[in-house]
This record gives sequence, structure tokens and C-alpha cells, in this order.
Amino acid sequence: MEFIKSLFRRMRQADHEGAQAIDVPDAEKGRQVIQDATTQINNFERQVANLMASKKQKQAQLPALEANIKKFEGIATKAGAAGNADDVREAVKQKLNFQGQLDSLKAEIEKDGVLEARLRKQLSDVRDQIARSSAKADSLKVRQESAKIRQSLASTTMDGTGALSQLNEWESKVMKDEALAEAKEELAGAGSTTQNLTEKYQDTSAIDEEMAKYMTPTKA
Repeated sequence: MEFIKSLFRRMRQADHEGAQAIDVPDAEKGRQVIQDATTQINNFERQVANLMASKKQKQAQLPALEANIKKFEGIATKAGAAGNADDVREAVKQKLNFQGQLDSLKAEIEKDGVLEARLRKQLSDVRDQIARSSAKADSLKVRQESAKIRQSLASTTMDGTGALSQLNEWESKVMKDEALAEAKEELAGAGSTTQNLTEKYQDTSAIDEEMAKYMTPTKA
């Protein structure tokens, strides 16, 4: 049916728009197409359900028609046995009338069955495509957001104004402050009484022993 062909075209368009999306609103357009298609397919599903219900109603009429055919066939047989030609003729007319209705109804039911099978197959195909497109749209949206974050981080790192660059600057400042603190501590300790006494009376025997190995004894 033209409706199904049109719906498939819209689904392919939604996939294309999603794949080509640059901004989130473009991806949302694809999502909107999917939602519209879902609404349309739900409406069409109700039409298919009505077709199936109509076929069942027709099938329910078959036993009554078959019963009437059998009834008037019996009447024609009895009228023939009684030699009543007029009654036979009338009974046969009624039988043929019900037989025509039965044949016509069966033909309609068969036609409805073929149409139902085709439409149900199309519905199944469209549902599958809607599910795939929906999953693709979700995936594209996540990938797109991830790409935007990565681009943002890369840009701020390159131009030196981003949070990562600021952290690096902070680290350098901390290291500079630490080095300055150590230098001040060394200056503060230089020349103090404690330091002078420590240096004056520190044990230098190990150094003296090591130096003696290299000193040439002085001749008397």
C-alpha cells in the first residue's frame, strides 16, 4: 500500500537525518520523525485489526448459509419425491441463492486473508525498522554529546584557557611556592646558634680517616 511505502521513506529520511546530524536539534528532528511514524503505524494497526474483525464476522456467517443450503436441498428432495415440481423449483432457487451468498462470502474472506497477511508482514517490517531507527537515534545522540565534550576539552587545552590548562598553571604555582618555602627555610636556618654548634662539633672522623688514605706522609 502507498501508506507503507510513504512510511518507509520517512523512516529512511529519519535515519539519514540522524546520521548527518551536527547539532542536537537535528537529532531531535530524527526522533520526531520516528515518533510520528510510530503514531501513524499505531493508527494503521487499528485499521488492520478492523479488517481482521470484519473477516471473523464473515466467517461467523458461513455456518448459517451452509445450514440453509442443506435445508433447501432436503426440501427439494422431499418435493421431488412427492412429484411437486413447483416446490422443487422454489427450493432449488432458494438453495442456489444461499449457495451464491456462500461462495461470494468465501471469496471475500479469502481476499481479506491475503490482504491481512500482507499488511501484517508490512506492519512487522515497519515496527522492526522503527525499533532500529530509535536505537540508532539514541546511540547517535550519545555519540554526538560525547564528541562535543571531547571537542570542547580539546579546544580549551589548545587555547590554554580551559580548566585543564588552569590546573596545570595551578600546579606550577604550587611547586614554585613550595620551592620558595624551602629556600626561606634554609635561609632561616643558616647562621643560627643551633646550626653553628652542630656544624662545629659534628663528627668528622669518617672524613678524616678517608682523607688519610690519600695523604702522603711528611718526611722528618
